[in-house]
Amino acid sequence: MPLKQLLTPLPFTQVQLHDAFWAPRMLANRSATLPAEYAQLESTGRLAALELAWQPGAGNPPHIFWDSDIAKWIEAAAYALAAQFDAQLDAQLDAVIARLARAQQPDGYLNTHFIVTERAGLQRRWTNLRDSHELYCAGHLIEAAVAHFEATGKRTLLDVMCRYADCIDRSFGRGAQQQRGYPGHEEIELALVKLHRATGEARYLALARYFIDERGQQPHYFDGEARARGGFAAWPHLRVLARGCLHLVMVNAGFDRNGLKFLDQLHKALPWVAVCLAGRLVAHQNSTI
Repeated sequence: MPLKQLLTPLPFTQVQLHDAFWAPRMLANRSATLPAEYAQLESTGRLAALELAWQPGAGNPPHIFWDSDIAKWIEAAAYALAAQFDAQLDAQLDAVIARLARAQQPDGYLNTHFIVTERAGLQRRWTNLRDSHELYCAGHLIEAAVAHFEATGKRTLLDVMCRYADCIDRSFGRGAQQQRGYPGHEEIELALVKLHRATGEARYLALARYFIDERGQQPHYFDGEARARGGFAAWPHLRVLARGCLHLVMVNAGFDRNGLKFLDQLHKALPWVAVCLAGRLVAHQNSTI
């Protein structure tokens, strides 16, 4: 069935807030939070990791989440830049994006943790989608790229992330040479929709739909992936069987509402736990928590 867009989100660049509640908080974010976050990215080694200089045995190895932390700062900085131009922040963004571009691999892949481990002889790319957050980090980088493009009109990060999205598109799907995987932590699905809107490229929207529809297909991808690692599978492979407006408390479930099926299975094993969770979900739906 062809996808039909019913609503068009208003670009954040067309929104201005001059009220007594949000405007002061936006000022605090621009003047204090963003500089503090950037300082943390520097002091913890997250930005330095983009140089891909880490070697086995050295301290402070790049963590699997680090790229997403950089991406979240870029996205937030782009929002601030759209609200009020700041030449210093603009230059800071350009410098970080240039470092990301240099870290990108020839095939488009971009994840500092896995790049440095690959260089150490450990081929771990796309081997633990359930736990290692590769696609999650990619999703946040894509969202950052779209926000930066919309805020500044620059394609510097957008082009980098289109190459990464193309790499992911080649790697995942139902083709003979592709992996039929999907992310353990949902995030890239919504990011690919944003990338489609920004570029008009239909493949990105199709890839988002693939990730959503493939979850729960049998044989479950995470089961085989876990067995290959000598581990066990977990609930993130569960398929969305019901689609409604329920907002779930659980983080992963909140991205695509897989928690509905999860609750059903949990109820069969531990009825009282499911009742407690369901009560929280109903309360959340009614905006009482």
